[in-house]
Amino acid sequence: MTTTVEKIHDDAEVLALVETALSWDVHGADLPAVADALSMAQEFTSYGRIIVDELRTQCLNIVADSDVAARAAATLGEASRRLYLRPLAGSAAPRSAAQRAQNLARLVQSLLRAVEQVNEEFLTLLTTHPELAALWVPEALDPEEEDLTPEQYVQLLNANQQIAALGLRHRLGIARGQRLSYLAEYLMGREHCRKYWARFGSFREQEASGDRPREGFHEVMNAAYRARQKDKPADA
Repeated sequence: MTTTVEKIHDDAEVLALVETALSWDVHGADLPAVADALSMAQEFTSYGRIIVDELRTQCLNIVADSDVAARAAATLGEASRRLYLRPLAGSAAPRSAAQRAQNLARLVQSLLRAVEQVNEEFLTLLTTHPELAALWVPEALDPEEEDLTPEQYVQLLNANQQIAALGLRHRLGIARGQRLSYLAEYLMGREHCRKYWARFGSFREQEASGDRPREGFHEVMNAAYRARQKDKPADA
């Protein structure tokens, strides 16, 4: 098995490489070229270190003795070991090189999952503590929009929480194609999700710019929103 792997810094390309590495049968005969596997391992290492910094920062926003914080700490501990292993030499056995890349690919997935879980925990904290949510209520970007009350903001946070959870499933490859479209339509069947998208959809579009998986996810969510705006059915 031969491929060409170049140095990359794009999220979409790194995640595509993660899927490629996880598709290998490291116990079979069709192993990737050692140079390609080691190049992937280096990419995953560099990318993983960036995600580690983000995860550590986000952990400061949640309760330190929560289950989510404990799981994040365990993932960070694993990352501190795997991301600083001595790189394998170019003379490494193909199976060893493939296993190194595959283990780091799984670690990248775990780190991304931890980031989303910590973010979800933070949103849960805000939705269950209105006094904290009040500190985060954004001012209306559009002069014609009214400022949100803390109660309204909590409702929109709940919608954001559900959309973010679906976004994670998409990034990890669990929700793609027709399944993603179905789940997007389900969420946009809820009034609070439509209200969230109407207010923050353009912001999410800017946030996703340049990140192809997120751009694709945004397009599916936006299509579901537009379809609901046309039909305006009663909420289930």
